[in-house]
Amino acid sequence: MPFYPSIISIVFQANYHFWPMTLIPYRPKLQFGSRHVSMFDTLGDTLAQNLSEDPEVQTWVTAIKSDPAVRLVSLTARETGFYLTTALKMSNSLFRTATLPVTIPLSKYYPKKDFELTPCPFPAARITKMKGNGELVVRQNNPIENIVEGAKNLSYKAELSKSFLVRSLYKLGSLIFSLPARFQLTEPTKECLVLMAIQRYFPSYDEATFSKWLEESYLPCLASYYIRGMTNSLQKVAETSIVQERQLQIANYVLNGYVIKSRLLSVSNVEILDYDFKAHKPIVTIRFSADHTEYIVSKGGTVIAGGPDDIKKSDFLVLLTINETGSKPVWKANEVHIGQVSDRI
Repeated sequence: MPFYPSIISIVFQANYHFWPMTLIPYRPKLQFGSRHVSMFDTLGDTLAQNLSEDPEVQTWVTAIKSDPAVRLVSLTARETGFYLTTALKMSNSLFRTATLPVTIPLSKYYPKKDFELTPCPFPAARITKMKGNGELVVRQNNPIENIVEGAKNLSYKAELSKSFLVRSLYKLGSLIFSLPARFQLTEPTKECLVLMAIQRYFPSYDEATFSKWLEESYLPCLASYYIRGMTNSLQKVAETSIVQERQLQIANYVLNGYVIKSRLLSVSNVEILDYDFKAHKPIVTIRFSADHTEYIVSKGGTVIAGGPDDIKKSDFLVLLTINETGSKPVWKANEVHIGQVSDRI
């Protein structure tokens, strides 16, 4: 395939005059119908697929993977990572064991951090509940209501008229009067609708203040009650279904005579993921991470799992909703999911 430099000035003589000429690179084109596709673009798009389907290429790839030198390098890297991780964990265990004579006495006298639930920073709106015998009362319409009802009846008659001309004129008029609504460029998003529903219960709702309250008070209390199995306190921040689910989870520990001494240390990475509706109520999806100890002992003091210095990191996903069964609306967890749990070194 011939190729020429992009810009080359060649001067040739014709009738004692010098004419400059510029040669451009020759790039063949493939023509499909009325569109032109570059051969190089087509080659780049299909190269990966052609290589994956080429049996000879696959034979070479298999041979490279089976090569002893390649396998040795891969195995060496994998084993090196394993031994480094093991050495790091052993060093951490040795350090924790060596500091136990100091940390255990300090833990007896050092005050444990208790998380306190503060009220929601937004004043709750007063919800009016209607009470009565449910009897129907017949009343007469005022003149304005009679005019409105008459106009509605007239439009219904025009829509259901036997005359084709009347029905066509009605449809044309409906189309003309509905044009302003059709040309509306801004539609409220789902997030805006959920925020409007939240402001029905908390008129001064602000996402920044709400996130700060979640991180400093609500989520630490929720995670602490959930991890420690404090179901009575959990009723303040979670729905009844969550409390019953947690009671079933810790029932085995209680029946076996075990005591859960796990404690929450801190909450971090609080993030509001989504706003949505569930059962006609606003739902706020929140994700956060919690550092806590895993410590379960028997009544005799024997350690069953973990220890006072066995620190874990758990990822929580919580769905918050507004509960209005009481005298005023309150935020409560509708669902609690624990994702990945990892060791803190």
